[in-house]
Amino acid sequence: MTKCGYIAIIGQTNVGKSTLLNALLGEHLSIVSPKVQTTRQRILGIITKDNCQMIFLDTPGYHESSKKLNQSMLRSIDEVLLQNDMVCLVLDPKLPRLEQDKSLLQKVDREKCIVLVNKADLVSKEEYESLANKIYAELGVKNIMFLSALKEEGTEELIQYFMQHLPEGPFLYPEEYYTNHTERFLCGEIIREKAFLHLHEEIPYSCAVEIEKFEEPSGSHSVYRIFAAIIVERDSQKGMVIGKGGKKLKEIGFAARKDLELMFGTSVYLELFVKVKQSWTKNDSQLKDFGY
Repeated sequence: MTKCGYIAIIGQTNVGKSTLLNALLGEHLSIVSPKVQTTRQRILGIITKDNCQMIFLDTPGYHESSKKLNQSMLRSIDEVLLQNDMVCLVLDPKLPRLEQDKSLLQKVDREKCIVLVNKADLVSKEEYESLANKIYAELGVKNIMFLSALKEEGTEELIQYFMQHLPEGPFLYPEEYYTNHTERFLCGEIIREKAFLHLHEEIPYSCAVEIEKFEEPSGSHSVYRIFAAIIVERDSQKGMVIGKGGKKLKEIGFAARKDLELMFGTSVYLELFVKVKQSWTKNDSQLKDFGY
């Protein structure tokens, strides 16, 4: 008898949802940065253990915005909440924005929900009880767990919880899969993560990545060859991404190539360039082209 189900990971921006998914998987699947709204799309991660397959759906941070790109991100949360067997609401104990979480929980069956207080290493164990009581009183969720995704403390207990509570059903993916995303998609996300980490002010939020050519090792070359464009929406942003003498673009490329080589386990040739697509974050057609 096997168990299988979808587990939605939801919460406000910068509470550690993507760090949690990576810690559970033991893989750097969902990109992470200190900036809000790094995750833009639903990211699917898979753990198959014993007779249980857990399919995690990482989501963008819940926020309010009228911008087209942000509206697309919010729609992806709603879509995930229609496709789940369990829901994990992740909180930051130092910034418990419970009023916003109440709004998010209106979309959720509380009986299927567990509240995960992440970054629990930042609060004393004496504070656990009072914080748990506050969460229960204000959110009405009985199942509450404290953990630290960054330090991978409590993650194994969380996996055991899911294994106990997921419904019976056949596996939906081969047991060796940890995601269903293509290598091309993962490459684009790694490059975008490095852009978020190396660029400042509004520039990261105006960036997308387009993989223009992706070549696996073959008889003619023994390395992965990846050609990618970092897309910005104004001419003035192009020079900022390239940097003086190309320095900034080289920094992004160097950092991305290191992670790509870790992912592929072999050498990678990565060539980056910058393109301008005017106001792409406000254009429905271009947002769709980028998968948003």
